[in-house]
Amino acid sequence: MFKSDLVAMMRSVAMNRKTDQDDLREALEKLKSGEAGTPVTLDSFLAWKTGKAEARKVRDDKVREERQKRGSYTGRELCESGEVTNATDEGNERDGEEMMELIKLRKQADEEEIARIAAEALAMHEKAKSSGVEYGYSEYDYGGTEVGGISMVRRCSLTISNPR
Repeated sequence: MFKSDLVAMMRSVAMNRKTDQDDLREALEKLKSGEAGTPVTLDSFLAWKTGKAEARKVRDDKVREERQKRGSYTGRELCESGEVTNATDEGNERDGEEMMELIKLRKQADEEEIARIAAEALAMHEKAKSSGVEYGYSEYDYGGTEVGGISMVRRCSLTISNPR
């Protein structure tokens, strides 16, 4: 088979291919011709809707029965049955208290860590002062926090100079 034959075959396939516009055109013609189906009236719509709702209810009931045979319940089914309430939930109150205690301990540990870092920075500052070495920070200041009366400032770089 030659390349020209393949190209011709591909062109013919592309030309005969049905597009979305062709599908839409056919559906529109079908609607215009009146072959689409029964006209919708209030009675026919209500009959269709009630039939569909009943079929769905039957299907949902069958699925629920299968799940209950396996002993698998949804949260909604458990709440609607009334078997599970806040009173039957063991440890509900205790879990809340434990969580609050953990949050309190975490906050306390964070505060202790900040205080330790501040004390360490103050000790290093005093040591540097006592050694006679002057030091300073660059002009790039990224803000800071105050902990226990000690201002902790984050800076970009540390410059040390010895005034001799």
